[in-house]
This record gives sequence, structure tokens and C-alpha cells, in this order.
Amino acid sequence: MNFSRCGATANLVSCIPLLKDIPQHEMENVAEKLEILSCDKGEIVFREGDPGEAVYFVLNGRIKLLRHTLRGRDVVVDVLGPGRVFGIMAVVSRSRYSADAQALEHAVLAKISRSDFMEMLSTYPSVAVKTSQELAERLRSANDLINTLAVDRVDRRIAYILIKLARISRGEPEEIELPLTRQDIADMAGTTVETAIRVINRFRQAGMIETYRGRIRIVDRDALLKYTSGRKV
Repeated sequence: MNFSRCGATANLVSCIPLLKDIPQHEMENVAEKLEILSCDKGEIVFREGDPGEAVYFVLNGRIKLLRHTLRGRDVVVDVLGPGRVFGIMAVVSRSRYSADAQALEHAVLAKISRSDFMEMLSTYPSVAVKTSQELAERLRSANDLINTLAVDRVDRRIAYILIKLARISRGEPEEIELPLTRQDIADMAGTTVETAIRVINRFRQAGMIETYRGRIRIVDRDALLKYTSGRKV
């Protein structure tokens, strides 16, 4: 992993959603606290159980979060694209990271140490407010996931995952162009790969999606949305 402190600029800070409302005259000071990381595909940013020592912002590329099962498998729990932040819950709660963070493809990140981030929370109200909103959204998403796994049909869960992945893919607006397997999609939806394949094939036969060369393209977003029970995606 390559590091560079000199790469951060005020313009870069203004492009990070969590930091963009910091007063303009303070941007350079904040930029000096950031490290720019270049991660190769497959590179680990941090491991599950590591101390929460830094917050990371995705500038380019995609990062996947992985949890380890008791059977030794790695399960994808989320995929994060540009503008997203991760590691924040461990830093704010003074705990350990709850998942591995791994580059899904070549990625560029901005990193800020725990001490510098906590100082920003007390210095800039906008960062404190946005951090509270981010943590609240994480809690809402976790509650949604628990509810979904408990009561939603598997087709609803997979529809939600497909729409979410299409949104963060760097391909066409309704195309999933991410190096994820059907097993990964099944894990994210809390089902078996065989069931995930059957549901994806059913969506394809209904004309809601197209599949080709390992990619999935959403053809009828409105029809697919009906399966998500109105959940926010």
C-alpha cells in the first residue's frame, strides 16, 4: 500500500461529503492531516479485530467489507464506492474494526488518524453533525437488515442488493460491473448461491434484468423496486 501526505489538497477535502462543509479557510489545515493511500486490487486496508486507529474515505475505486464465518468463509457484507466513509464506528466508539476492508479493484483512499478525526469533531460542527447522520444511517441499515433477514422473502432481498450494487458500480447507471460472484450476492442477501441463481434467472426471464459476460444490467428498475417493499436503496 502506497502512502503520501503531500497528495491531499483543499480541493480534495471539499469533495469528501463528510468534510465538504468545513470553512474554506480551514480546508488546507484539514488536508494536511490526510494521508492518501493507493491500494491494489485485493489489498487489505485493515483486518477485522484490528484497533480502530483511523477513518477512511473512498476517493476512487471500490472497497468491500468482509466478515469471517465460523466455517472459515469470507462473506461480503457491503461494497463502498467513492464518497463513502468506513472505519468510523470503530474510531468513534474506541473499539476494533468489525470487518475486513479490502480493495475490490484498484482504489484511492484518504486516511485520517483517530486523534485528528476526534479533534475535527470538536472543532467543526458540520463534521460532528454529518458523523451523527452517518452513524444513524448505519444503525438504520443494520435494523433494516435484521428485519429483512427475519421477514422478507429472498427475492425481495436479492432485488434490493441488485439495485444497490448497480448504484455503486462504475459502469452504466443500471449495470452491475463489479468483480462479485453469485456467491457474494447470495451472502449479502443471506441465502444460498443456488437460491440466488434461481431468483436472478427468474428476474431475467421476467424481463427485469439482463445477464451477460458476468455482468447484470437492470432493464426494468420500477418492476425490481416493487420487490424491495419500498425500502430506501
